[in-house]
Amino acid sequence: MVYGYDRVGNNSGTFVMFPLLLLSIIALFYKKKEILKGFKPSLILNIIFSKTMATILFLLVLNGAIILPYSKGNILAFNFFIIINWFIILYSNKSSIINKIFIIIMLSSISYYVLNNLSINYFFFSLFSDTHLGNIKRYEQIPMILNDSNILGNGLGATIKGYSANDTWSYGFETTYLNLVHKFGILSTILFLGYIATIYIPIIRLINKRELLISSASLGMMGFIFPAIGNPILYSPVACILHCSSLYLMQTAPPVYKNYQ
Repeated sequence: MVYGYDRVGNNSGTFVMFPLLLLSIIALFYKKKEILKGFKPSLILNIIFSKTMATILFLLVLNGAIILPYSKGNILAFNFFIIINWFIILYSNKSSIINKIFIIIMLSSISYYVLNNLSINYFFFSLFSDTHLGNIKRYEQIPMILNDSNILGNGLGATIKGYSANDTWSYGFETTYLNLVHKFGILSTILFLGYIATIYIPIIRLINKRELLISSASLGMMGFIFPAIGNPILYSPVACILHCSSLYLMQTAPPVYKNYQ
């Protein structure tokens, strides 16, 4: 086993690291007074959001959520969060010119390195290849689900006649979002809009530099939607708790925030 190129261990618990990833990113690219605006200053918060602690936290999350699990979904979530934060900083009129220059140089350097490195090219472009061993069953399910879908859906617990994704749980499929369409039909649009809104709102708040700490944590909690593309974990206990927590943070600021705003 080559470290970093095979799975050491993975479970849905890795999703809780994504809020920490986002918090480490804002701690690296924003000033502490911007992050802690509205919070009572304290020694603990100042230490937590120092550049040194942010760097350590980022590396720990990179190792625990990306390298060790070696999950395609986790890697996709990581890339999304990194890229979206880079573009938020570039797009936001409230970001400093130094941050913008740093991001442009970093993006250009990484893009050049990736495009000229065959190993990295193969790694990224094979993540969703239909010949990849972990994807064969997923691609097998796609036409089956699409052919058996209808506008009103087949209902919860619906199976596909003549096909069993699992000998024990024949109603479950790894292609989770297509499974939602298969089960709920046109009504699944409501679910998709809900997930999109829960990502869109914190991104807009981050662009406007509003509630950086709360908005970044809310966005990070939605990291589970990426692994859910090819794994039946969308309604796992961890994913549901993270989604509800994200909604709560966006809807209502914690008491400490209200008191010191």
